[in-house]
Amino acid sequence: MSGGSKSDECATANGKVYIPEVRNEETPAVGMKFDSLDLVYSFYNSYAFFAGFDSTKVLTKQLGSVNIPIHQKVSIFEVQSGGMDKIGFIKKDIYNLECSVNGKLRNHDVELVTEYFMAEQKKNEAFYFKIEGDGHDRFSRCFWADATSRRAYGFYGDVVVFDTTFNTNRYDLTFAPMLGVNNHGQTIVLACAFLSKETTESFVWMFEEFKKAMPGGEPKMIITDQDAAMAIAISIACPTTFHRLCIWHITSKFSVKLPRDAYKEYWREFQKAIWDTDNKDEFDAKWNIVVTKAGLTDHPWPSSMFDLKESWVPAYAQQFFAAGMSSSQRAEACFLELKTDDACKVVFNVSERKNWETRVAEVVYVKDSDHASCSCKRFKFVGIICKHILALFIRDQIEYMPDKYILKRWKKTAKSGLVSDANGNEIKDCADPGLLIKRSTMSRLASDVVEDALMSEEGCELLSETLKSLQVKLKLLKDGPSNNEVGGFSSQTQYMKDPKRVRCKGRSKGVTGAKEKAMKRGIRHCWECGRIGHDRRQCPALNTP
Repeated sequence: MSGGSKSDECATANGKVYIPEVRNEETPAVGMKFDSLDLVYSFYNSYAFFAGFDSTKVLTKQLGSVNIPIHQKVSIFEVQSGGMDKIGFIKKDIYNLECSVNGKLRNHDVELVTEYFMAEQKKNEAFYFKIEGDGHDRFSRCFWADATSRRAYGFYGDVVVFDTTFNTNRYDLTFAPMLGVNNHGQTIVLACAFLSKETTESFVWMFEEFKKAMPGGEPKMIITDQDAAMAIAISIACPTTFHRLCIWHITSKFSVKLPRDAYKEYWREFQKAIWDTDNKDEFDAKWNIVVTKAGLTDHPWPSSMFDLKESWVPAYAQQFFAAGMSSSQRAEACFLELKTDDACKVVFNVSERKNWETRVAEVVYVKDSDHASCSCKRFKFVGIICKHILALFIRDQIEYMPDKYILKRWKKTAKSGLVSDANGNEIKDCADPGLLIKRSTMSRLASDVVEDALMSEEGCELLSETLKSLQVKLKLLKDGPSNNEVGGFSSQTQYMKDPKRVRCKGRSKGVTGAKEKAMKRGIRHCWECGRIGHDRRQCPALNTP
């Protein structure tokens, strides 16, 4: 390697750092043994990586944001640079960069979150957020909902699912998403919150912020797990909302709450009582029969669940619209039998074969109002007409579904129309289709210009100078006058302290299998047959002649 001139030496003078020129073609490949001069040049390359390669650092961060491992990042830079010897840095430099970035961001999490929320609100005034701290100026809770979610609530906000089974490891904050279902039956996010405490006061605060952010008032139904503080908060903040308990959480507890023998023998009958009943009296009768047979009359848990039946049993809750959530009904073939026919109405018994038994639903057709209803109450509960009424329509050869049986939330036009907040301001989507078209057009144009410029050195210099000049002009255009009061919500500029860190812990214990238990106890296990007590060398499956 040729030595640099005296002015090229690494020295500090008048606040400037001079770095000798590094010849990439002589830089050794990663993994080779460095001598003392190679180490010096490696240091210079590392310094150049941190000091000058802004685009490389940005790309490194972007790759890290999608969990690209460091060895793959190096491979990407190798292809981009035309070889490992032309990258200009080593794998350790990327580790150092990520450690440096993480170190700079430490103790600034709330500040970064607040700045992100403010930036989103600046891009779209319909972005809503609220951050609050405790009495010691430390972060306590936050709530946010973007414009897309707020508009979605305007169309599909009749039923909301609320869950708090997730939390963060670093600060032990409870993550509380509020979800819904759209006109395609897909799960959508309506709003999110971080809470430091799962208390009634915290939940009331969150529901009050939810009502402030969402157009159209309280939801008709909220589905949650069985939590006392949450139930009280809903009754306070949303008194007109029907609070339904998640049936999955309750049915999953039968195996834990009931005696083992009773659960093993009678669980199937409990299922039939819960799911295969259409009315309240039928459920009460089947439930009492199975509880008596199982010897659980005096058991406290089945009694407490029976007392809460109106909040979770389908026969009691299906009179309320729930967009089909917590429903297990499926289409079957059906047979009609005329029961009564008078001047006012016609009544049919609709039989269906389900699993191992025949069940009968009652369909009533009122002549004056031209309206059909069914005892299964699927249309009230799911919002989609049931198979029993469809069987009646088929019998009467009705070719087109009457509009009264098709809710707007299930149509393609469900999101058509305007959604306004309490102040009468229209809430617009963040994603403007026009922007996507512009981005695509400009991306193609920019790609063509770059390809033309790469044909000559003069073209590269011209494009580079033009882009730098354009970048300055765009920055001035971007950093124009801004309004701190956006969308009627005050932007927050005084940052709070981050929450206190806690030791990492899991939210719940996972189910450990026999192999994992054997590994923890130090018992040998065979990777060939999966059994314990021996390893692959003594496996009978391999050593059998």
